[in-house]
Amino acid sequence: MRRLRSEIHFPVARARKQNPDPLSLVLAALASGDTAEGVRETLASLHPADIARLLKGMPPEQRPAVCQQVDPEVMGEVLRELPRAIRVDLVMLTDDQTMW
Repeated sequence: MRRLRSEIHFPVARARKQNPDPLSLVLAALASGDTAEGVRETLASLHPADIARLLKGMPPEQRPAVCQQVDPEVMGEVLRELPRAIRVDLVMLTDDQTMW
């Protein structure tokens, strides 16, 4: 039986209806285990400064999973917008192969 996209992404869809702010959408996607499509879709619609604000407002342990979903062409701008401490933490968590 094939599941509809809305069934797969129900927590994200529910969060979008209840509270359309990007942080809620990303956290709902992470909670549902949808770190790829739901998070990437939300991040693609945001300005780099908004992504930086989102990363700054989320729990530190969830930041790397979200950063992996940011378009590599946008990630440099996002890093510029982040406070130095967060930027250093994110760069230190990545290895040479996964550097944006």
